[in-house]
Amino acid sequence: MISFLSNWAQGIVVAIIIATIIEMILPNGNIKKYIKVVIGIYILFSIACPILEKISSKVDVSNILNISDYEEKLNKSYEKVSERLEANNNRNIKDIYKENLENDIKTRLQQKNYGINDLKIIIKDDDKYTISKIEINVYVKNKSKTISNIEVNLEEQKNTSKLTSDQIEEIKKYITETYNISEDIITVS
Repeated sequence: MISFLSNWAQGIVVAIIIATIIEMILPNGNIKKYIKVVIGIYILFSIACPILEKISSKVDVSNILNISDYEEKLNKSYEKVSERLEANNNRNIKDIYKENLENDIKTRLQQKNYGINDLKIIIKDDDKYTISKIEINVYVKNKSKTISNIEVNLEEQKNTSKLTSDQIEEIKKYITETYNISEDIITVS
């Protein structure tokens, strides 16, 4: 510790001597005040740097800050957020695709004079959004336009006009051809 203080004092004395010699050599004029500022900064660094070096050599700043740990945590959190965003986007795209497909099937079957009580589409979690199953509960719409009796029922009922096996096969074939899917995954009731 004594050698450190001795060396530090010698450094300060040398810096002051150099500064004094430079100041004596300089001619009087506008530039002299700027050079005095630079000399003052030099002396300040001569005083402060050895102290800062001594302090920083005892304390490992990288251990205090744990920069590598911080980088790892930051990278992991970035990866998690990125994965969540990607999964959320894929889920949103899948939901939109499913909803549009349901609406399209309903519209097409309504054009063929069928009504839909219930429609469920199950889509695989793959990149191509492959349809794995379609379950449709369908009824035949009434073609008559005359109203004979009106009944009001406040309870919600699903229309359950039975379909013939030919109508079921017609619906399956139509959906198979329209959406280019296997008839095996379609259930019509």
